[in-house]
Amino acid sequence: MFIEVYPDKEPEILEYVESFGFKVFRHGNYNLNIIGVRNLSERVAGLFDDQMYIVFKKDGVWQQWTAKITTDPGRYYLEKKDYRQDGVAIMVHPQQCRGAYKIGPHGRTRYTALRQHKPVKVWRDNNHDSILDFDSYTEIHEGIFYINIHRASTNPNGTKYVSKWSAGCQVFENIHDFELFMDLCYKSETTYGDTFTYTLVAR
Repeated sequence: MFIEVYPDKEPEILEYVESFGFKVFRHGNYNLNIIGVRNLSERVAGLFDDQMYIVFKKDGVWQQWTAKITTDPGRYYLEKKDYRQDGVAIMVHPQQCRGAYKIGPHGRTRYTALRQHKPVKVWRDNNHDSILDFDSYTEIHEGIFYINIHRASTNPNGTKYVSKWSAGCQVFENIHDFELFMDLCYKSETTYGDTFTYTLVAR
């Protein structure tokens, strides 16, 4: 996790989020802006080549924490022909999911992550190749698909490839980054409650 402090100005990413008409949280300590930024320069799936920004104030000073994530499904699910008929989910960008996440169990091991509990929008990629299909002509589906925000491997050095770690979820490459993220969520929860907004944009 890379941490920057902005004592005299707001982080630039907040202006970018507002350019889409989305809400930015400016008041109070640990009022988290959780922002995924999809890398549009690479449409081949499989790498943790996107960024997670966690932007908030601490004692009145802006903090920006960034970490490597994937906002896309891994090649395992994209190429798996018997996964599901309508295809694997790719979360739609730009999109702000207001109060759509809560702290809760993820996956078969039920470790604690941010769990989707309100509808979000996804595209479905069902042509079984490694190229991510998310164009204006791709049909959008809305619902609760458990597009969670979680981690990949427990390996302290992270993992290079997305593989089975995402079927559309937003996934941290490194467990330490994820643990720091969850610690911020717990701090936020004590003041602002147990729901979190996630914003996904692209560059």
